[in-house]
Amino acid sequence: MKKVCFLLLAAVSLCAASCVKEARTEIVPIPGLMNISFSTENTLTPLAGGDICWKKSDTIMVFDEADIGVKFSTFDDNVPSATFSTFNWSDMEPAFASMSGIPLSNATCTHGVMTVRLSENQPVTDRNFPSAAAAASVGRVTAAEGRYAVDGMKNVSGLIRIAFENPDAAAIRIESGAGEPVAGVVEVDYARLERGDTHFWTEVKGQGKNSILLTPAGSAATGEGCFKPDSFYVAILPQTYSKGLKISMIDKAGGTILTKSEGYDDGLTIDRNDINIFESGLDDTLPAVIDVVLNFYNENNTNPLGTFVAVENQRLEGEDYTYVHHYVQGGEEKTMNLVFGLSKGSATGANGYLYAPHHASFFGTTDGLNILNINNGAINGAAGTSPFWIRLPGIKGRSLNSVILHIGNGSSKNMQIREVPEGEAVFEASSTAGSASALGTATFNNKGAGMKLKPGEPYYVVFTSKNGYQFYDLELTYTR
Repeated sequence: MKKVCFLLLAAVSLCAASCVKEARTEIVPIPGLMNISFSTENTLTPLAGGDICWKKSDTIMVFDEADIGVKFSTFDDNVPSATFSTFNWSDMEPAFASMSGIPLSNATCTHGVMTVRLSENQPVTDRNFPSAAAAASVGRVTAAEGRYAVDGMKNVSGLIRIAFENPDAAAIRIESGAGEPVAGVVEVDYARLERGDTHFWTEVKGQGKNSILLTPAGSAATGEGCFKPDSFYVAILPQTYSKGLKISMIDKAGGTILTKSEGYDDGLTIDRNDINIFESGLDDTLPAVIDVVLNFYNENNTNPLGTFVAVENQRLEGEDYTYVHHYVQGGEEKTMNLVFGLSKGSATGANGYLYAPHHASFFGTTDGLNILNINNGAINGAAGTSPFWIRLPGIKGRSLNSVILHIGNGSSKNMQIREVPEGEAVFEASSTAGSASALGTATFNNKGAGMKLKPGEPYYVVFTSKNGYQFYDLELTYTR
């Protein structure tokens, strides 16, 4: 099958268009002609819609009880169930069938173990369907009511869907992080596949490929031979990839534009006949979960936001401070710059925000380590009077999912998450009271369900209690 018909996940050939013609229901007997009807297996997760279809250019390899294979062809087109025929059949009963990109002369069957090929080169012509070159499926032939049929050719692969916005990608390369084969010639044990055994295929020695190359064609390509920025499907051998998958965007000169990893730390399992959708695009090279912690109280006695500017009363503008966040992805250490904002609002006194020694009454003994002090006095937090706030940075493709603050002194304090400093509250919380033995804690996480605020947008923590604040740390979690 071709193109869109490859709707099933791993693959029986599919046709991109919806089926518009019904398969023949009555077959006129022709001496020497062997007919077998084939239907296709649906994906567990639908693609863009439409029926799985056979194309009249498709061929099927059918094996008899003696494991002798014969090629079958069809004249049916754009139908979910097609009749395939041959004049070369023996007098033996048909047993199994396979369809893949392997040369028919190399397609074998040994007691239900069939050799098929999942192509490592996958030209994509439609955003809604995987490459026809990657189609691979197998089936058991049964007899009923005087006819032979395979009710649901079973897919051999799984699918992943990747998205990107870069207009200069001439190819996409998918590799296994630990060297496992992602495509190639494999032996499929139909009995294991039928009973749901995840180890239904075995790599044929020397035939496994540890990378797949996706290239644009047809409506998926620009006039310059690059991918149109969009999302596309890749057919891949189903298994657990211990170090995940590495996905690279390649330009026309063969250079790597960027590379990202999926599942490097925890592994990635691709299931047969299912679709794995990477929620972030290929352009998004950040971790799925990003934890940012500002420790104002630390052994190095350093301010994570650098040197604070001396300020008088503030209302909306505040001050910007850059924080360099360190993280590890794909085994590599990386950094990103995050810009925080601070405003003490309209307040009595002019101390602004200070990085100053904490006091034993705030939390624990006096040991000389500093904390973030806000005004050391009364914060004018009454409604409509521009209270003190901290602006939390937005990260592209990630939503702010939780905020935890630890405050050292006195009674509990009230605070809100807002989209703008003087806007309505999105979430509200109160800290526990701090003491000499325990920090006060405020947590924003939508009662454990995650806030899931707008991806990429900054948000403000606005403090509405009329007294000073002494911060020990600020913990943020961003998720897809």
